[in-house]
Amino acid sequence: MGSALSTVAPRPTVPIDAYIAELGDLTYTVDLGQGGRFLKSVRAAHRDSETVVKVLIKPPAGLDLAETKQRLTDLKQALKDNLNAISYSRIVETDRAGYLVRQYIKHNLYDRISNRPFLEPIEKKWLVLQLLICLKNVHARNFCHGDIKSENVLVTSWKWLYLVDWAPYKPVSLPENDSAQFLYFFDTSQRRSCYVAPERFGGAERLTPAMDIYSAGCVIAELFCDGKPLFTLADLFKYRRKEYMPSLDSIEDDNVRSLIYSMISLDPADRHSADHYLQEYRGTLFPEYFDYFYKLMEPFSGSAENESDLVVQAVYDAFPTILQSMDIAVEKQSHKELLEAKGYRVSLHECWVPKPAKSQQPAALIILSLICSVMKSTSTASKRLMSIDLIMGLSHALSSEALLDRCLPYIVSMLSSKDSVIQMTSLQALTHLLIMVDQLTPLNQQLFGEYLFPQLRAVLTSSDAKVRAVYAECLPCIVERAIALNSEDVASHAQIEDHIRVLVVEKDTLVRRAFLDNASSLCVAMGRTKANDIVLSHVLTYFNKKDSHLLASIFRFIARIGPLLGSASLENYAIPLIQINLTEWRDESVVAAALQALGNLAELGLIRLRILWEIIASAKKFFIHPSPGIRAQAFLLVSSAAKHLSSAQIYCLLVPMISPLMQTDVSDFKQYRSLVAAAKPPMARAVYNLCLTWASQARKDTFWRRDETTFSTEDKRWLERLRDVGFNNEDLWQIIVLKDYIRQVALPDYMGDEEQSLQEALRKVSLQTWSGDEKATPELEKYLIAHARDKGTTTDATEPGNSSPTPQSNAQPFSATLVTSIKAHRGCINCLAYPESNEVFVTGADDGIVKLWEVASLRKGSSRPSVTFDFGSQVKSLAFLTDTEFVVSTSDGMLHFMECLTPESESKKPGKTTFSLVRVLELPDHAIAIHYHRKVLYVLGADSHIYLIDLADNDHMTDLECPVEFGIPTCWVFDPQHQWVAVGSTHGVVSLWDLRFQLLVQSFGVGDLAPITSMVLHPSGTPTWVFIGGGFARSLISAWDVHTAECRELLVPLTAGELPLPPLESITDLANRLAIWTVSEDVVYTVLSTFPQSGKDQRIITAGSDRIIRDWNLSAPNLSSIISGFTYSRPLPAYSGRIGSDVKFLFERQSAQKKPEKQSRITAISKEEADIGRNHRGTITNIGVLHTQRAIIVSADEVGYVKVYV
Repeated sequence: MGSALSTVAPRPTVPIDAYIAELGDLTYTVDLGQGGRFLKSVRAAHRDSETVVKVLIKPPAGLDLAETKQRLTDLKQALKDNLNAISYSRIVETDRAGYLVRQYIKHNLYDRISNRPFLEPIEKKWLVLQLLICLKNVHARNFCHGDIKSENVLVTSWKWLYLVDWAPYKPVSLPENDSAQFLYFFDTSQRRSCYVAPERFGGAERLTPAMDIYSAGCVIAELFCDGKPLFTLADLFKYRRKEYMPSLDSIEDDNVRSLIYSMISLDPADRHSADHYLQEYRGTLFPEYFDYFYKLMEPFSGSAENESDLVVQAVYDAFPTILQSMDIAVEKQSHKELLEAKGYRVSLHECWVPKPAKSQQPAALIILSLICSVMKSTSTASKRLMSIDLIMGLSHALSSEALLDRCLPYIVSMLSSKDSVIQMTSLQALTHLLIMVDQLTPLNQQLFGEYLFPQLRAVLTSSDAKVRAVYAECLPCIVERAIALNSEDVASHAQIEDHIRVLVVEKDTLVRRAFLDNASSLCVAMGRTKANDIVLSHVLTYFNKKDSHLLASIFRFIARIGPLLGSASLENYAIPLIQINLTEWRDESVVAAALQALGNLAELGLIRLRILWEIIASAKKFFIHPSPGIRAQAFLLVSSAAKHLSSAQIYCLLVPMISPLMQTDVSDFKQYRSLVAAAKPPMARAVYNLCLTWASQARKDTFWRRDETTFSTEDKRWLERLRDVGFNNEDLWQIIVLKDYIRQVALPDYMGDEEQSLQEALRKVSLQTWSGDEKATPELEKYLIAHARDKGTTTDATEPGNSSPTPQSNAQPFSATLVTSIKAHRGCINCLAYPESNEVFVTGADDGIVKLWEVASLRKGSSRPSVTFDFGSQVKSLAFLTDTEFVVSTSDGMLHFMECLTPESESKKPGKTTFSLVRVLELPDHAIAIHYHRKVLYVLGADSHIYLIDLADNDHMTDLECPVEFGIPTCWVFDPQHQWVAVGSTHGVVSLWDLRFQLLVQSFGVGDLAPITSMVLHPSGTPTWVFIGGGFARSLISAWDVHTAECRELLVPLTAGELPLPPLESITDLANRLAIWTVSEDVVYTVLSTFPQSGKDQRIITAGSDRIIRDWNLSAPNLSSIISGFTYSRPLPAYSGRIGSDVKFLFERQSAQKKPEKQSRITAISKEEADIGRNHRGTITNIGVLHTQRAIIVSADEVGYVKVYV
């Protein structure tokens, strides 16, 4: 194009993006700021890829680019098969400009040199090899680049090199006495660095390969000098005059220095071809395995679809060959051997692994870069697992710095995968990597506290228990490495304790076992005080979980940390719990594990003699147990204890204790084999099993249920059966020795399960007359009294002490008048809430709208809401935070924090109230219920989680997972001090959570295990009593003591007698009902609310599927009444109460039918219309009592109506 362009180049009069628009399918993105004098370089978007566009703006006089375009087209054809070159994909000329378009790659060599992780020498040599191969191929086609510099050498994340921005159109010859043309055409970075061959200053006629070789030598020198350019323009002029020679002393490799000096020779004839350098330095500067690496990566230098999967598969298949090419000694192992040796997941088909004794091989970084670059973009989980395997296979050949900078970030990135197998494999790989790290670099001193543990929180809170279990296994090793590598990292210590606290309160048995099996080292790292406070205090609660494998893990854990806990903690807490499980369990593995734990503690000398004698006395009976494992552990316990006893103690105390179970003298009590050889033979397995059957099935025996050795007639029949399996009368002593143990195993409850459940059921439903002499619903009363009469528990109301106070004669039932009936929403109203001021209330519905209603306006007859806000998705629940702030949950899982704004007008009167959206918080699923107390927002999620959100601590969130077998949570109730919360579910189960320790305390079933729909505190003020709506297959409302799981009161409406009654035992038979649970299509829906306490007046409001609002007066049952739902044609029901030993009943009964009064047709129609207006037309879904000067009852239903009664 001629050097004259530098003098006539126009300044653009329009923005550069206007020129890009001429290309049509490209969209301007950003100015790259390169080549600003000659060509404008910008980044542009093309469909789903990005490109670089170089724009030459033509001068006003015009410019013919035909010849240049042809040369570039020929060059493009020549570079088509060059794997290390990117030519121009489009060469376009318009009237205003010329355009060169190529692929965009993020990093050039100049930038990559200064970016972490810094290139290792072997990686630099790998890049030099590719640069020379590229020049070899292009020079063989008789083309030259013309402007090789570090900015035109692009490097991918997997260390593949591309030479770009080919410039045969730039001037070949540059004037010596004028630097303007050099600055205009070649100094695009404006760094004054010069890569142009010296012969181009002063008369060169055409580009030659030697010029490219010189420029490539300058680039290689800059690469090995860590970014320092070899020549500036002034240095080059001195170099031409032989007044300057660049120094390469900072380059340690002699071969590299020799190569560079040869390539930058002043005389072009002294420079060799690229092919010559490749051959000359083969095996020295360029290792032999570079040829194999290049052939391996050749197929992936393009941009084919699904290339990432192909790369991983190819490297995976060639893994043994790759190791051998780098001269890494390998050995073939079986999958099982490799898994046991390395401790992480391995799935290489041919398990070729480096021998541990072999030295490091930095060349593995090249293959590692290839794998890491495609790891995240693989399309299947199997390929990501292959990638992890390959990284771990190469890690043995890398330094600690490379492991931290090159491997660790990619393994950690897999922790956030949605695939649980990938998460587990990444955890195990991460742990193995940390084991191989010898020391931290200065840059990585805060690795654990600021990077690793925050990233590990993703697996700590994973929804998959298997992932959490693997983390529990790996955490001790991670903590050990954190302390060993940097014990002064305070941030990591705090997070370690936080992670341990989360794992130790884990509910899943699998995670608990994994934690316990590996937690001993954690306790040692934490110290005695914190181990007792954080770990042991929670581990002891694991005994409540009746799981044999978990108990075995607990016993092993206690034995390992015994020295850390000390004798006091062991004797007060751990050992008593172990002793209890020696006799409670039929599972023999638990008994063996308990004996083993006690034996280990005894061997360490951690049990004082007084406790030790008690343990031996209870364990000696297991000398004759038929299980070899239990017998062995019992003998080991005694031998371990004997090691800490004197001879006098052995022969004066131990021998008399165990001698009845020995048939010969024991030669050495400290030797296990001596005890086994001297012991009497064990009980036969067939005899033992039949004894268990005998003890559990006999009903008229005297042997098992009494502390006697006499035998009843039934016992003698069982003894005859024992003789059929080889039992002799001489072996009767064995049964007597194991009698207590067999009885405890066979009869865990001495009363028997059937009798106990019957007594429990009768205790809950036994009846006495409470007040009044009217009969209850005949079917229900007959059923309950019949069961009570079987045990003689029913008493007459006239007996002293059984009648309740008679209400005052002037007392009247509560009455309320309908003042407003509004069609408030277009869908079912799901929630209703009001603040403590009780001046307003808010409703939310399926139509996605929340409305604010002022009570004063409604009482005056208004039917319009004060404020309306549309959320666009169904409103599921809401709750007030203050009188002006509330939170709304919608079906998309969002929590919307709202504020009511009431500005003052110019007359200082309140203006129109509006809603303001303050902020939004996202949850995994929508909230079923919301509660607020002292800056903590409690959310009951539809995903069966309870979220505790601390609004004063940047929304710090803690979640409690409700057991899925109890069904989906439906409602809850808090105690006044917010120490516990009771949660009801669709399976009729109430779960009691301790909010102080965030633990599930207990759970129990209600009635027929039908869905529970509402829960409120009992109006009596008893802190543990809760009224529950639902749980029964009828519309019964029950009051329960949630701490003791006992039913206290039962409200029985008329509708309860219309359904068949369930068996009485279903109230207590929770386990069996859960096992056969099926959801009923006809769910009885009940909502509850309470009146404020007023003296002794205790009242509760109920409503639901029957569309009737009832006021139950618990203090005076005959003052109960119906507020809404009755019709003029039917008489109002009457109410009476009855009381049993523990349970009170309040019955709604049908009043005597009065003779209908004669009335006109108009009067009848008007009364019917009044009934229609007063009563709800659908299931009542919400009800509340606003405590103003006079109680105001607000109800809402499924068809969108709101009714207000005063």
